[in-house]
Amino acid sequence: MGAVPQWDAVSSSPYFSYTAPNGTSHIVWYENSQSISLKSALSASYDLAGVSVFALGFEDQSFWEAVTGH
Repeated sequence: MGAVPQWDAVSSSPYFSYTAPNGTSHIVWYENSQSISLKSALSASYDLAGVSVFALGFEDQSFWEAVTGH
């Protein structure tokens, strides 16, 4: 596939793009420990009550370390 991870500074999010075998182009946005850490820090910056997580159970230890700031 040859996809190379990129970083979008505006959204603080990683992404990669690729061309499928049928010739269609795709861009995949996702989260990693760095992007989650930056976004979780907004909760404290704006004195919010916390953060929300979707699909709990698919995360690894680095996710929880990013969320808690440890």
